[in-house]
Amino acid sequence: MDQEKEHITFEQMFKGDLKPEKKDKPINKKGYIYAILFYALVMYVISTVLVLVMVEIPSFVNEMVEEERVIYEVANEVGGLAVIPSRTWNDYREAYKHAITVIGLYEDYVVIIHPSNLSNAEATLFSTVGGTDAIAFDPLKLVEMIKFNPSITSWDGGDDLILIQSLALPEPVIFGAPAYVISGPQRFLSTDASALLNFIIYLIMIPGIIYFMKSDLEIDWMEVKAKGKDIILPIIIGYGLVWVGNIASNIISTYLSELLSLDIGEAVNQQAIIGAVQSNLGMLMIISAVFIGPVIEELIFRKALFGLIKKDSIALFVSTLIFGLIHVVGEASLAEALINGVSYFVMGFVFGYIYLKNDRNIWVPTIVHIINNGISILFILLLF
Repeated sequence: MDQEKEHITFEQMFKGDLKPEKKDKPINKKGYIYAILFYALVMYVISTVLVLVMVEIPSFVNEMVEEERVIYEVANEVGGLAVIPSRTWNDYREAYKHAITVIGLYEDYVVIIHPSNLSNAEATLFSTVGGTDAIAFDPLKLVEMIKFNPSITSWDGGDDLILIQSLALPEPVIFGAPAYVISGPQRFLSTDASALLNFIIYLIMIPGIIYFMKSDLEIDWMEVKAKGKDIILPIIIGYGLVWVGNIASNIISTYLSELLSLDIGEAVNQQAIIGAVQSNLGMLMIISAVFIGPVIEELIFRKALFGLIKKDSIALFVSTLIFGLIHVVGEASLAEALINGVSYFVMGFVFGYIYLKNDRNIWVPTIVHIINNGISILFILLLF
């Protein structure tokens, strides 16, 4: 019986390269498409249904009174400003100290703004202190904003000033400018409910995605097992790249904040995670963020997207873009999404780069992602 013989070229003999060429991994396109569709179905349809169900359960719902809603709206509106009684701010100071900046006092009132608008507020509402380079809040400039016919209607950066007012709260006598008026209480999911909701969504999502991409996981796992301890170094290098990415994203965010005259605030996505981790059901959020989330995100944004897009550079760009965008959809403005989203875009790029540099083995970026999220959660537990 004739047997196939491996042909060795003349050049290979002198190079000493007698290893067979590495075969490309099978591409599970149908599985990738189904996994992405299933991800979208759970994330945007089933999650909406779950929210509608949960808001009907009293124990999962908090009611925010009108007074607090004023502070909450300023915390979520970059151009917002409110003048509230000092006693009201004292009642909610602890809950909003990271989401609100107090820029000054006017009579018995506290003037509050969104933290990212501090530099614009200083240019608009601050004046130099007699012959020095120091600046301080100028009550007269506030009067020009809130009187019946205001002469100041926008921030220094050009954004419209949004005065936020509550009919339930006292206000300065001169307050007469057009304002966004808060009326009545508002119901929303509690942090406990958010932690549970996130866990349920991931719990529904993970078996379906693994089912559609089982063959990919098995092939990549066999590679990891074959490498043994040699897999440790790529993981260490990968996490090192994450740190480099964090430094780069901090530099870029700082540059953009100065360019756009917006201070760097806490990303909305990060605020939600902090709240859920600190809730009574925080352990569910920790499991979701540290273990299940990274597996899902790496399978969808790396394995599936890179499997469907032939050119690596285009796949890396698309994956980075989508990964960043889904983490900044809740931001109050485009500028804020750009500044707060830099870290997510950079991390999306880093995880994609790690994936490519490790022969498209999904386990390496997944383990790095788990380590990164685990350390981030640890910092939240220690610092907040």
